[in-house]
Amino acid sequence: MIDAEKNRVQIDVEIKAKLNECDIVWFGEVHGVIENYSVYMIYLPILRELGFSKLLWEMSDYFWEKTARSEDGRINPQSIEFYYWLKGLESAGSFDVSFIGEREINDHESYDKWLAKEIAEKTNGRKTILISGNYHAGCSREGNNASSIIVERYNKKICRICLEYKKGFYYNFGTKKFPESDSDSRPYFIESKDKIKSSDFSISIDEARAV
Repeated sequence: MIDAEKNRVQIDVEIKAKLNECDIVWFGEVHGVIENYSVYMIYLPILRELGFSKLLWEMSDYFWEKTARSEDGRINPQSIEFYYWLKGLESAGSFDVSFIGEREINDHESYDKWLAKEIAEKTNGRKTILISGNYHAGCSREGNNASSIIVERYNKKICRICLEYKKGFYYNFGTKKFPESDSDSRPYFIESKDKIKSSDFSISIDEARAV
């Protein structure tokens, strides 16, 4: 992973103002990419400065005790390293990390309804950062996903930040290849996408590496 301190980015003033107005800043990822964690290590300290004091992560409890990579790519050496980095933020004070997404529900619609309820309950009125798969964040589909349910049913204001990958590979039930993109977006910078793919913003990764 990159050195987050050496790669701190400047967020556009208007984007920062919009993020500051949100109850939840929701990162939507494709699971199983090493560079995902570099993005979070850059932006979580910035969001903490804006008053976001809680992180909800779509991850199994006690995942760091596992030694093998999970089939969906979420459990891997980099996610465990990221977890211990998060514990350092917690120990510095005024920041809390919780896990969501442990329940086994087979169909996406029922899972997203349950996930939205869990998120609404666990935010406890605090400005919250959320990390989940892009499907639940609304990055890869319109309509009845967890993020839209949160907005409509629980009256939360959300800023979505969808991670986009110009090329490379990810691991999710096997190693798979991203289709190549000719986007000229600057890597690791938040950019406004005018609600393309249901997202408010995106962060581009030049070349993804599978976990």
